Amino acid sequence: MHSVTEQIYLRLARWLDSSEFCQRLVSRLLIHSPVVEGKIYPFTDSEEAWWADRGPVVPESARPDEYPVPPRELWERYGTEPREYLETGERHTADMLKILGTAGFSLEKSERILDFGCSAGRMIRWLIPFAKEREIWGLDVASKPVHWAMLNLAPPLHFAVNTTVPHLPFDGESFDMAYCGSVFTHISDLADVWFLELRRILKRGGYLYATIHDRHTVDLLFGRDSEYRVAKALQTLDVKIGMRRMNYAKFVFARSPKNTQVYYDLEWLRAHWGRWMELVSVTEEAYGFQTALVFRKQ
Repeated sequence: MHSVTEQIYLRLARWLDSSEFCQRLVSRLLIHSPVVEGKIYPFTDSEEAWWADRGPVVPESARPDEYPVPPRELWERYGTEPREYLETGERHTADMLKILGTAGFSLEKSERILDFGCSAGRMIRWLIPFAKEREIWGLDVASKPVHWAMLNLAPPLHFAVNTTVPHLPFDGESFDMAYCGSVFTHISDLADVWFLELRRILKRGGYLYATIHDRHTVDLLFGRDSEYRVAKALQTLDVKIGMRRMNYAKFVFARSPKNTQVYYDLEWLRAHWGRWMELVSVTEEAYGFQTALVFRKQ
């Protein structure tokens, strides 16, 4: 015999199991909670079934811009029309490779490369010309853009969905280079663990390219780039709590899995992450108003 309390719990559990609405509600609450880890952003959380259509067959000789362009909903606000979307990816990739080359990375000698936070492949598609001689991976926690990339850019590239738990499905010391454009700008509490996980998969002498928000970014958002949406939010916050006057090492606001904004004091971060990998270059405004850092695993 169950007690009255147990009977109530059992009835509630049965009701939750049988209620599609409640299941979707709980799922949505868990997905958007900033304190629940181990999540992905599913292809859909509101349909009983979903499918991803196969992409067109693209000849091996095709240029990166001749591959399909994802639907606008997957552009992450990079551009307002297809040509602009492609150009931002091409520019950010070219700038990254130039910065990495100056820091000592050799693309020609590399065997495996990881785009961590690849979305629908805005940057990684520009590495297609190098994919015949090396294995190039893209990972993201958002299922829909990854599946689009998987069905339209692979082969020659490789894609997989990962979770928000700091773990990558690769052996240690197996990549020559990993990059993450505008990823650590949105990871708050687990940034250090993700940094160490990326360090784990890099070979000795391997490189990590990561863009961040720093105090120079803040100056730009209060000046030249003040019309951006994030700038408006930052300016409002500064009026409320005086963010710019704070002696912060790390500042986080708009805390949610998709919209979190993270800002660092560069000198603090140089000393902090520099204990685990050598910081070999700092380039301001390498990725819009973000600063690019290049680390090398010793």
